[in-house]
Amino acid sequence: MQYTTLVATNLLSRDTAVSIDLEDEEQYRLEEGMEFLKGVQIRVQGALLEDDESYDEVQETLNLVEAGQVDEICEISGMLIFGKDMVQEGYSPYSVCDDYSGDLEFVYSILKEYDLERNGGETNNIFYIEDISWSDNVDLSVKRQVIKQLKGFMINIYSFLPNVICFYTAPTEEYRKEKVLSEQRNRLMAKKFETIMNDEDAHLNSNVIDLHKHIGFSEEEINERLGRRNSGESYPEEFINKVEYEEFYDMDFEEIENSRLMFRMV
Repeated sequence: MQYTTLVATNLLSRDTAVSIDLEDEEQYRLEEGMEFLKGVQIRVQGALLEDDESYDEVQETLNLVEAGQVDEICEISGMLIFGKDMVQEGYSPYSVCDDYSGDLEFVYSILKEYDLERNGGETNNIFYIEDISWSDNVDLSVKRQVIKQLKGFMINIYSFLPNVICFYTAPTEEYRKEKVLSEQRNRLMAKKFETIMNDEDAHLNSNVIDLHKHIGFSEEEINERLGRRNSGESYPEEFINKVEYEEFYDMDFEEIENSRLMFRMV
């Protein structure tokens, strides 16, 4: 099945920007580059026009939406990463993503490690899909139709031109249970951190602590404790959510090596 037209509606409230100090040209730098990350949530609906060659398709679609004569297709939530604007303003997209959340650091570290930046470098604009909730009985042809229109929806709703769309295929619950650190290891890691926090010789200055000094933390341990992804980190193939993985593969996404991150250039 194919819809004549699709319509996307922004489910989040409109952003409000407040300028307090009109003399400070840098006042907009509120949270070290966080203004270049934007959470999004849209509802996608489908319309079937009786005669798409005779009507103004846009107005006809809006009329059907107002009359409630459209089908619910899905809701999509995610994050827009304004790489081009970040770089122009002197920010590192990886650092901003790392400061924002462990989830976003994990995703961007994969893109960076596997050199997906080869087409545009850090200036790539990325739409990271966190979740898609499809309505019942939505078939593959409609799903592909929605994915192909995402670029246009992002441009028209958020004035955002994506170069990359990606989605991380999370492992099954069985893997997550195996991955949980033992209580003994958790206590050991916490004790190490507490010791070094109280070690004055480990402080390089008031804001920086050398986690390698005396205690001998490895880079992997530091990343693990801070919730960052280690280079090459992935999970075994047997723990892939095959339904989710195959769905994105069928929508023309491909996996970046064995990272479990699905992506497509747009």
